[in-house]
Amino acid sequence: MPEALLFSQNMTTPTFGDNVRIRSTPETEAVRIAGAPGSVSGFTTPSVTNVEVIGTLQDDYALAVSIDTTGETYWLPPELVEFVDHAPGTELWVSGSRSKSVRTETGEWIGVPLTPAELQAKEIAAATPPSRGRTLAVAVLPILATWLLVSAIWLREAVAADACLDSGGSFDYFQTRCDTAQNHAFVPFMVRHPYLVGIAGTLTVLLAPIAVVRRAFRSPQRTG
Repeated sequence: MPEALLFSQNMTTPTFGDNVRIRSTPETEAVRIAGAPGSVSGFTTPSVTNVEVIGTLQDDYALAVSIDTTGETYWLPPELVEFVDHAPGTELWVSGSRSKSVRTETGEWIGVPLTPAELQAKEIAAATPPSRGRTLAVAVLPILATWLLVSAIWLREAVAADACLDSGGSFDYFQTRCDTAQNHAFVPFMVRHPYLVGIAGTLTVLLAPIAVVRRAFRSPQRTG
């Protein structure tokens, strides 16, 4: 079956922390990762970061996928990465907080209050000498923070552009302003902010080999 048709059967684009599976192609088979399960640990603009990508890029965008069985990270085009789920049940807790963030089946993070016993257990664990798992958790936080920053900027510009169009104007994506005198073409986020995306990708390249999401946070076992 053609790869384009396979990709069209699942249009959910994987994002940070999602469980995925590598599609079988000559390129992925050559590096022995075809069909391998993993998780998305980052993204980048290859033209800026010059990362080595497995397969052919259709757009200037690649995902970092950490393979479950080996812990190794590969850069791949989204077309070669099959979405499995949003790793529901994955937990994130910041020391000192009285609540934890738990990921839902839709990929959202919801705050869940900790019971006194849970909070005490986490504080005791946080006070003990660093273990490999906690070191991984600390390593993944900069990646998560960078993704949140990128998402916030994208959302702010998307809301501004939508408001501009509703008022009858044309949004200037490079100047981030509403123009009522001249029409402006849509400009992709990666083109508008190449350095921001590049920094996010570079940070992911540096930390992804250490910060494997499935090992950094407690996540339920995948079934099937």
